[in-house]
Amino acid sequence: MNKATEQGYYRLDIGSDSKPEKQDQDLAKLLFRAALFILVAYTILMAIRLTLAPMHTHGLGPIVGVYSVALITMFMSHYHIKVRLAGHLFFSSLVCLVAVRAYVAGGSDSPVLVIGILIPVAAVLLLGRISGLLYAMALSLVMLSFVIMRLGGYEFPEIQIHGKTLGVMQGVVTLFVMSVCTWVAWVYARHNEALANVLLEQTRRDHLTGVPNRRAFDFALEKEMKTAKRQQHPLTLFMVDLDYFKTFNDLYGHHEGDQALINVANIIQSCLRRPGDMVARYGGEEFSVILPDTELPHARQLAETMRHAVLGLNIEHKESPYGVVTITLGISEFSHDMEMQPQDLVKQADAALYAGKEAGRNQVYVIEGEIAGSA
Repeated sequence: MNKATEQGYYRLDIGSDSKPEKQDQDLAKLLFRAALFILVAYTILMAIRLTLAPMHTHGLGPIVGVYSVALITMFMSHYHIKVRLAGHLFFSSLVCLVAVRAYVAGGSDSPVLVIGILIPVAAVLLLGRISGLLYAMALSLVMLSFVIMRLGGYEFPEIQIHGKTLGVMQGVVTLFVMSVCTWVAWVYARHNEALANVLLEQTRRDHLTGVPNRRAFDFALEKEMKTAKRQQHPLTLFMVDLDYFKTFNDLYGHHEGDQALINVANIIQSCLRRPGDMVARYGGEEFSVILPDTELPHARQLAETMRHAVLGLNIEHKESPYGVVTITLGISEFSHDMEMQPQDLVKQADAALYAGKEAGRNQVYVIEGEIAGSA
């Protein structure tokens, strides 16, 4: 299950790497509007109903309930108090109120029918497809039970106002319309989730090399550092740079330069074996590699493997003292007991990278200043 399905459709315009505070703010706004809409719509529907038939005392409870739930939800969403809990409280309360009103009017009260149709649709769009489905199932059980009770001859408090056949037909029609509307909302949300995931993936991919881009790297590094600290695991970062790349572009042209970047990105990616390992294009001819749960000795070996793999591509570079395209790698390590921010880890790896370049390039250089290998 992806995040859009878990958290609701409202997240799709934000992207799954947005801050939780922003997501809650957007949900709060939509929830406030939904509660306001229910408040206004219910008021209009009840006003229309009162012009057609007198109000029984049995109907006062649900009316007070709808207004109370809507106002409480508006208050909680406006002041950002447990926003998702407020959403579930709102829809759960509406389901209960529909059930109470259906008992009073035998499922034939028009405001109940309208609200019953809207609840699962709104829940799909605000809280997610799974939540919407659960509310739709709950309402279906409510309406089915009252259709069966009417067919069985059960006398509801306001049954004398409406015919038995009419009440059954209204219950069946409500179930049908609610199912269709919920299905449409479900399909619409699923389509938008898929589209949002595609767009999000595109915004996280470097269009030239196909590996994750700087934005994806920043998000992944922050996440992996938090995980490493929580689980008390090490984390290693590589900063990788193509040596003498400006002269390569000047000599062979940007088309060959682009192809060299693609080949190097692919060969680095092929050296990574675990699902959590990640290579990203940091910018220009510079790449970064995140290795969760990896200690320095193993990281050095992997860096050497990458360096030799790039050498093995044999991409001609006449202006390089090595005769082929090479890379320099700077390594920094994060331990769970370090007080370090992501940018600090990047700075350390960058410092190691440039120290390696000063030492002659085509190096694997560790942050402490020790050269792990060269050709």
